[in-house]
Amino acid sequence: MSRGVFIALVGVLAVLVVAGCGGDDDDSLTLAEYKEQASAICKKQQAEKSKGIEAAFSEPKKAGVTSQGIKAQIEILDELALPPIVEMTEELDELEPPSAQAKKAEAMVVAFEDEIKKIEGNKKAVLNGDVGDFIDANKLARELGLKPCSGI
Repeated sequence: MSRGVFIALVGVLAVLVVAGCGGDDDDSLTLAEYKEQASAICKKQQAEKSKGIEAAFSEPKKAGVTSQGIKAQIEILDELALPPIVEMTEELDELEPPSAQAKKAEAMVVAFEDEIKKIEGNKKAVLNGDVGDFIDANKLARELGLKPCSGI
């Protein structure tokens, strides 16, 4: 093998090695991308929740105006109010926030999940205002700059 061919092969090999080692596997979003995507998720699910609740309360029998009372309100919670919050939380959990915000974003998702579990565990307490306040999750969302996610 001639010296020129050998040098060319070494050069190509060096380029391939550098290219293979140079990329990182960080699939996280930029802060702007994360805020944009997370806010869009929250806006969509908030709209779904509001639409469902408004439709339910336009029907007096479902709004608890009749003798069904608490049973109807729990049905609204189960079918209309809680599912969009659950969906929102799952979608937020799938996002890859920037590494600098990853711990806070994870804490926010966990706070949403904790409140959902409380609600699912005691729906009558929710109707009395005893659980389901999302205070910690909303605070973390505000700190992350996710205003649409901070009003659950």
